[in-house]
Parts: sequence; C-alpha cells; structure tokens
Amino acid sequence: MKIRIINLGEIIQPKLLEGVKSLSEKSAIPLQRINEILQEKDMVNAINQFKQGVFNPDREEKIFEIPEIDENESLFSSYMVDRLNKEASVKITPNDFLDAWHKMNPPLEEYKSLLDEAVKFNEQPDCKLYILSYTNSLDVADMQRNGILVDPNQPDSLNNIPFYASYAFHNNAPELLAVIVNSIRYQSSGNRDGLFYLKPNLDNIDIAWIYTQQNAAAASRFGTDTQTMLSACENLQINSVAWDRKNGMSLSDVLNLDVAPLKPKLDSTVSVFN
Repeated sequence: MKIRIINLGEIIQPKLLEGVKSLSEKSAIPLQRINEILQEKDMVNAINQFKQGVFNPDREEKIFEIPEIDENESLFSSYMVDRLNKEASVKITPNDFLDAWHKMNPPLEEYKSLLDEAVKFNEQPDCKLYILSYTNSLDVADMQRNGILVDPNQPDSLNNIPFYASYAFHNNAPELLAVIVNSIRYQSSGNRDGLFYLKPNLDNIDIAWIYTQQNAAAASRFGTDTQTMLSACENLQINSVAWDRKNGMSLSDVLNLDVAPLKPKLDSTVSVFN
C-alpha cells in the first residue's frame, strides 16, 4: 500500500508577504522593521504557541490547560497588537491584525487544482494520503470560508483526506508526523492498559513524506524546516521524497512515485502514542 504524508503548506502556499505588507500599511511601521519584529524570540514563540493551540505569552514551554480556541485567538491577536503598537505611528486594533493575517491565505482558485490532485490520489486503490499542517484556527476558518470540507477534530476531515492540525493536537510538526506514522503502524489493545500493539501485515506498506525546500527560510523559524522534518523521517524509519516543483513535476507525479518500502525495526508495543 502506498501511503503519502504531505504538509498542507505544499498545497495551500501562504502569502506571508501580503500579511506583512498589510501590517506595515496599517501601522506605518516600515516593512523591514515589521519583519524584524516578527523574528524576535518572543514573537516567534507566540506564533508557535498559537499554532499549537496553547497560547500563553508568559511561558516558553507548552502548557496543559488548553484554552478554548476563541480565547486562544483573542489572546494571541491582542498580544501581537500590543507589541506592534509599541512602534506604530498609527495604532492598530486586533481586527486590523486579523485582517492582515487573513491576507496571507490565498483564494481557493489558486490551489484548487492541487487539492483536486490530492483528493484523486487518495481515492485510488491501495493509496492513502495524510495531510499534516502546522497551522491555527484562523487559517482553518479561511479554508472553511473557501468551501473546503475540513474539521481538524474529525477523521478523514479534509475532503475525505485525514487531516492533522497542530492546534487541534497541541503538537509541533515533527510530533504530528510521529502521531500519523504511529497511527498507521499501531492499534489500541482495546484494554485500559494504555498500550498500542503493532498492526499485522506492515511489510508492503510504503510510507513516504513529500517535501519541497522552497519555503525553508521562512519555515525554519517555526520548527518546520526541511532538515528538522527529514530528521524526524529518519527517526521514524520512513522514506522522504523531494517534490521537484521547479522542473515541472506535478503533485500527482510525486505522490505516485514508487519508493522501495523501508524495513523498520519496530517495538511490538508502545505505551505513549506520539
């Protein structure tokens, strides 16, 4: 069986510059300075926490009292606005910030063909696609407004493709990858012992992570850079396949590539599902 895992950002490519330009225009902070502010440690930490659904500006590590999503959005936008307004010639509001954030998300017509290719692959016999996304509730709401059938709390939730969103699972991207791979390999014992048992007939399962390096510079600040994910693939003993977009390789082409299945050495049981 051919199993492929891909980051949603490879299908829906965010327009980061559009959001930054909007913030610059609304606040009268020069574009270069906006970029510098967003790369500050506290700001990067805030964005990472927001994407993991655990926003708490006073702590760097994850917290386990998970706020409601609406509260998470409100706390995050207020925090970002307070920081930007320390240097803004024109004070911005949380609504200004959210408007700029939404500008980063492209309209449906810019990615519909790629999404259709993903759905088509997932509908093929002996093929399964999983979509991972280091994302947040604001971006998912934009997808829903575009008519995408998506619910990060339900299986097969993105147009019938399994969708794993960081803010719903409270994980970073490498951790999400591990959750997906282990869900393929292990199943619950059905008892209350907390153990997961290796599934049978895994020999012919070909698992591969699909990636490009086009957005590596921007992603590296948020723990989703290529090397981090490739290291995660190595630790999980799965293949990784580079998508050569620059030379015209289609998404369908890379998803359907034949890759020799690895023969991972796996524990027969695991107690922690991550």
